[in-house]
Amino acid sequence: MGLRNRRGARRGRAPRSRTEVAGLVVALYAAVGAAVTWPALRHADSDFLALAEPGHGEAAAGDHLQVTYQLWLAGHRLAAAATPWTDPYSFQPVADGVTVFQGWLFGLPLWPVFAAAGPVAAWNVLVLGSYALAGGLAYGWLRSLETPRAAALAGGLVFAVFPYRVAQSTGHLLGPISALLPGMLWALERRRFLLAGAALVAIPLSGQLHLALGAIPLFAAYAVVRTRESRALAVAAAVVAAAVAAGLAVKDIAVEGSIAGAGRSLRAVSFFSPDWEDFFERKLRHRPPIAPEYALFVGRVTPLLAAVGLVLLIRRRDYALAALLALAVAVPLWLALGTNVRTYEWLWRYVDPFRYPRVPERLMPIAALGIAALVAVAVARRPGPFVGALVLAALFLDLRVPMYSPAAADPAGRGPVDPLTPAAADGCARRGL
Repeated sequence: MGLRNRRGARRGRAPRSRTEVAGLVVALYAAVGAAVTWPALRHADSDFLALAEPGHGEAAAGDHLQVTYQLWLAGHRLAAAATPWTDPYSFQPVADGVTVFQGWLFGLPLWPVFAAAGPVAAWNVLVLGSYALAGGLAYGWLRSLETPRAAALAGGLVFAVFPYRVAQSTGHLLGPISALLPGMLWALERRRFLLAGAALVAIPLSGQLHLALGAIPLFAAYAVVRTRESRALAVAAAVVAAAVAAGLAVKDIAVEGSIAGAGRSLRAVSFFSPDWEDFFERKLRHRPPIAPEYALFVGRVTPLLAAVGLVLLIRRRDYALAALLALAVAVPLWLALGTNVRTYEWLWRYVDPFRYPRVPERLMPIAALGIAALVAVAVARRPGPFVGALVLAALFLDLRVPMYSPAAADPAGRGPVDPLTPAAADGCARRGL
């Protein structure tokens, strides 16, 4: 009788519950995160998992130090009953407090880790957890599209280990925050508009204004493609308006009056503009700190599977979704070339928001999500467990680019700041860490 009420129960064996499936999915993507960070993971008890220059007896310089400080600051300020987005320590005595949006989203849940184990542990928990989060949310979104389980796992894997997303998880918050992209689409698909709105609005409120330039149109287009309900479209429009308002507010507060307040020059953009060769080169061609921006490798098997998925969508006459996913891939890939294509110069001159970003590749996580979805469509044609396991292994090997190294912390092994000492935070900020 117990089996009768469970869908998909096989003879003599009850199916796994949703909780069990969720646990297995999280475990799979956590293992993927461990494999991506290996062999640096062997030193995770004392060193940061990051992409940085050697430390030479002191903390290895890298963007991960600044991000760790911002993550620590959010919880520290909240514990002091102060606003978590203000930084009273940096740039003193030149500036009377700085507004920092980057740290709150992950800094608040990581605050107990900072307090109990220090900055090194907190950063490494974020790095490893971000792969489970990104893969799991991508899997959930693809399952909400009625994609077979093996195909959804493959799509989640592609998104989680996509080289540019991995590169932006070695010292930046763009990688972890990009997990909100499939999260907002999953919530929209399930008609959980409050969650969808929170995920979308959190992108600009986390300081990721460039990613928001692509995430907001993606959300709006997906709502139009996937629903015909006037109420749902009206709510989606309100969410888009809220995200735009959040982006403008962050721009006015954090960008105006800063070094980027007047926009970036085309010369600055050209410095971070890769060429076509970077799409086919597995090995990082540059050293930190610019190396993560040039990690445009898209694999060799993965693009072929994505092309097959696009053809299958067209053959089943799902033209709207096919067009949306194709644009989600093509536009970020094209814009990633920056000033090497005339289109970007035109956007820089005539579309005001594009005058502010310095790194044209920052929309690549959207391309990663589009490719992941198309790969899932292709794998869905042969969704068996054996084939699925082979595909997962092949995709991981196809996309894996070794990037992590053990980045030395301070000699005491406690990271760039003492999480209980504001004076140490001030010193970190003064040194540019």
